[in-house]
Amino acid sequence: MSILFTVVTGSQAHGLVTPYSDIDRRGVFISTTKELLSIGIHVFEKRQYTDKVDDVAYEIGKFLYLATKSNPAILEMFLAPIETCTKDGFAVRALFPHVWSSEGVKNAYLGYSRSQWNRFLHGKETRPSKFAAASVRSLYNAVELLETGSFTVRIADTEIGETIRLFKDGIFGHEEFREMKEHWETKLKKAYEENPHKETDMEAVNEVLLKLRQEYW
Repeated sequence: MSILFTVVTGSQAHGLVTPYSDIDRRGVFISTTKELLSIGIHVFEKRQYTDKVDDVAYEIGKFLYLATKSNPAILEMFLAPIETCTKDGFAVRALFPHVWSSEGVKNAYLGYSRSQWNRFLHGKETRPSKFAAASVRSLYNAVELLETGSFTVRIADTEIGETIRLFKDGIFGHEEFREMKEHWETKLKKAYEENPHKETDMEAVNEVLLKLRQEYW
């Protein structure tokens, strides 16, 4: 197993750190092709939590598969602040323009936003307001992505940064959360209508993946 890159995500990357914030570290590793083709237990995801550090690493095959589904947490890894990165890691991160699709972004980000909203409404978890903040943040990023081809990981530096911070701190109530979420849902649907044709370039993704599979035999 070789680590291709590691990044910092979550509150640290979003510029929304609080005294309760963990350090969210995400990474991509590659297993040898010989190992993947051999009989045995294959690891495609590793998770570890120690001393408020949440470590998650994905095998490159799973990482790129989720990326082609426009998974919001995975797409963020392409743009998040780098901790470590090899030459091959930079080649993987350079695939960002090729992995996502317009329809995938619309569906995945709406789905993620609604799941976070439901976690907020149920209120069974510690500090549920952070899920409302995540719900709106993801919608804003999706609009950026469809309109510009990229998005701002450090949400604190955007036009809604201060509002997101207040959301996360629990300053606003359910109605304020709902109004802003519906506002950005509407903007996301409009952004999709104006750019519905961006497709995943599977040829470019597979070219890099197969090259790495050969190199890491």
